[in-house]
Amino acid sequence: MSRMKSIFAVQLLAAIVAVAPLAIAQVPTIPDVCNPSKSAYNPGPAIPMTMIAGSSALWQSMALGAYNSGYGDSDATAPTFHYSSNSKFNLIDTRPCVFGGGNSCAALATDTGNTWVVWDSTLSPDGTQCTPQVWAFVSVDSVVGNRAFFGSAGGGAYGAYLECPAAGCPVDDNGANISKTLWGQGQSMPANVAALFANQRGNSAANNLITVAATDIRPEDAYFATLRTNSTFSTANALIGLGYNVNNAAGTAPPNCVGSTRKATLAQLKGTGIAGNYPGDSTFNVLAFNLLGSDPFTCQLLPGSFTTIPVGATPVVVIHSNNGGQLNGLSNVSEFELEQVFSGASNAAGVFSGCSGCANFVAFLREPLSGTYNTFEETIMRHPSSLAVYRFPQETGNGVQGGAVINNPLSGGGGLGYRWRAIGTGDEVKSVLNSTTSAVHADVDGIGYAFFSYGNVSSIGDSANYSYVTIDDIDPIFHQYDNNLPGKKDPGQPATAGMLPKVNDIAGCSGAWPCNENQIWAADNYSLVGGVEVPSYSFPNLRNGSYPTWSVLRLAAAGAAEPAQNLVTASNQYVVTTTPDYVPFYPVYDNNGNLLDPGLQIERSHFGCTTATCGQGTLPNQAACGIEAGRDAGGFVLPLGDCETGETQDGPGQGAVVTFE
Repeated sequence: MSRMKSIFAVQLLAAIVAVAPLAIAQVPTIPDVCNPSKSAYNPGPAIPMTMIAGSSALWQSMALGAYNSGYGDSDATAPTFHYSSNSKFNLIDTRPCVFGGGNSCAALATDTGNTWVVWDSTLSPDGTQCTPQVWAFVSVDSVVGNRAFFGSAGGGAYGAYLECPAAGCPVDDNGANISKTLWGQGQSMPANVAALFANQRGNSAANNLITVAATDIRPEDAYFATLRTNSTFSTANALIGLGYNVNNAAGTAPPNCVGSTRKATLAQLKGTGIAGNYPGDSTFNVLAFNLLGSDPFTCQLLPGSFTTIPVGATPVVVIHSNNGGQLNGLSNVSEFELEQVFSGASNAAGVFSGCSGCANFVAFLREPLSGTYNTFEETIMRHPSSLAVYRFPQETGNGVQGGAVINNPLSGGGGLGYRWRAIGTGDEVKSVLNSTTSAVHADVDGIGYAFFSYGNVSSIGDSANYSYVTIDDIDPIFHQYDNNLPGKKDPGQPATAGMLPKVNDIAGCSGAWPCNENQIWAADNYSLVGGVEVPSYSFPNLRNGSYPTWSVLRLAAAGAAEPAQNLVTASNQYVVTTTPDYVPFYPVYDNNGNLLDPGLQIERSHFGCTTATCGQGTLPNQAACGIEAGRDAGGFVLPLGDCETGETQDGPGQGAVVTFE
């Protein structure tokens, strides 16, 4: 569109956040009352600051911000300590137990995920006890994180609890999930911290209830994704229903409570769990939730408002293997070609115009509760507007009209192309990693997608056996796909075109973390902060709005959101100076107040929220220039501060009759 072409002729507006510099003094010694090796050790009750559930895209950067080299964020009392577990913690939603059976009823929903915990050295007011403040984050899907937060926000005796595995809290994973070069050696949680993650179900004052959602998509988009998933399969409106619950009409929420009277049945509120194909894949539960009004399970009133805190933006990168021979040489794809492949329409020769021999490969899809899935779905595949020329949902063919999903796990169902399901980013990348082995599927190359981070792609980085592709000749990570061609040279880009980067590619950082973004990318000079032009570095084609599939990562909280905001501030510093995994949303400053990064200069138009699509109590669509409200997955790219709403990437909603699905 002409407006897209001219977006950077418009003066970009920068939203400047006052960032308090973090401490740079020597980390204090642990107080004796907090030191288990001292006779004065006197542990008291731990104090939860944030209990986060959601997106893996934010998991590592939030951990580094919470720990902050032993200083913690601005709420913490140094020194801080950290723990990480790859023995998955349990995220237990007890709301289905309102139908009977107690707080361990058969209907409760358990999701699992890797978890980190950070605690500090806060003392009791009289200084005689160690009462550490605690931050924790379990990595699950974005929609699961939203459901866990909103399902707990109403209070009462039900909600989503973060618990250690049934066998007890495991020991620290010794850097298996987050490298020790980034945050040093972890340790097992002291007893008073571990006690937070015991079974506290049924306790309305439980301190392991989820208080924050980490999400790749807005809560309104997460609600809409649940509407589609938790309803009858329907080809109408580009698959408005996906068939994981035949008890709700396609794209329709279960009945809401009327006062304290529940109107929905358990069968309407809880759908069929979504299974994956990768060996050992977990199953993610499908449960209804509301953003405002009352919870559909418990009928408890939800807070009258919630806060979303923009963290930063990251691209969805299409990745594939090369070593099976089916996708060797694939370097560029069009949106239409991706629609053909991931909808199951074709994996035959000629589906990729730039790779005539690419055929008979497998496509790996994420689950419909994933923020990655829904970003890819709305920006590439399905498109949210009736003005879209092509709409090819990923679940095409995998359901009976007016009925249920056919294949769960996906198992190649529907259409001519082979499609398989991976649950979570880790298993999506592992599916591509192992696609040519008999342990996974059919001994052929595989293609998938994931939000980029150095951690997410580390297992397939710096290898000729794996590549990423450009979309319509736009590179998602660097200025250009081949750093050997004339043009701007990014110093951290691998010499081989399309090879996924690892830290050892970055000569300026001696091939190791920490590494500042200015050692990986060449500078661009179109960003404005306070009317002054300043350089920007990371993910240049996301920043300039030309790469099509990306999303703003956010935290969602209710009430006093200051602990969540302080965690974001600390994370933003780390993502510029240490592990550049996303573009920070707001400008970032160092400890002396010097500008490190101008922040994101674009946003997506917010659109499409009605009571039917976003639930009861829906607020008017509003972009980031005010109190945000509305969906934005697939929204038109605008300069930050442009308040226009109702526009998608397929055409304007202003002055035109557009149906949003």
